[in-house]
Amino acid sequence: MAGRAAVARPRYRLSTAYGHGAHPHPYTVALVAGAVLVASGANLVALSVGVQVMNALLLPIVLGFLYLLARRLPPPYRLRGAYALIVALTVIVTAGFGGYAALTGLGASS
Repeated sequence: MAGRAAVARPRYRLSTAYGHGAHPHPYTVALVAGAVLVASGANLVALSVGVQVMNALLLPIVLGFLYLLARRLPPPYRLRGAYALIVALTVIVTAGFGGYAALTGLGASS
């Protein structure tokens, strides 16, 4: 049995090494893409503001789905009662701040 494992181990390592070597590493791809973006001369400040505006615009959607998911959890974990109301108000206030920040960011980036 030990002999079979000794023979199989290098074969497994070679197969996984080949599998990983067939595609570029994701971090390498991200690094090269970032370098190309910086070298392109694009306005990186405007890009950063635009990404943050998109983040703020998507925040209410994400929080809303998370709240709905929490309301549909199994009974011992489900949001209910006064705590559900507090969480809903927190989600609404946070989403409102996100919307305000997005609109302010849109005005600042133009």
